[in-house]
Amino acid sequence: MIRFLPYLLIGVRLIITFFSLLDALDGSVGSWFVPVFCLAVFLDVIDGMVARRLGVATQSVRSADSVTDFIMVVVYLVIAWLIHRSQIVPYLDLIISLFGFTLLSFVLATLKFGRLPPYHTNSADSGESIH
Repeated sequence: MIRFLPYLLIGVRLIITFFSLLDALDGSVGSWFVPVFCLAVFLDVIDGMVARRLGVATQSVRSADSVTDFIMVVVYLVIAWLIHRSQIVPYLDLIISLFGFTLLSFVLATLKFGRLPPYHTNSADSGESIH
């Protein structure tokens, strides 16, 4: 059962992201938004460490984490657009370019390696070595 803990942490991040989007659909967010967003970020930091400590840091876990990271980025960009559209418009070309390059890198890595790239694995490893 404990072997599924990394998947549980990833799933909680997806649930938080979904409810964050629902909260922002009216153009504002509730007082719980920032603490719950911080929780999602914290879970993103520790899910890889937990997987490595439990010896279950498989390609499947890394792929699920990377896909969830991408979904979170897209959803929180949409949330930012819904809430702060006027402040974002001047930077829209840059944001679209960055999103496009990220998507392109996912496509190229999938074509070359047959799987999505776990971009932050090395930084997570270095963060874990601090402990």
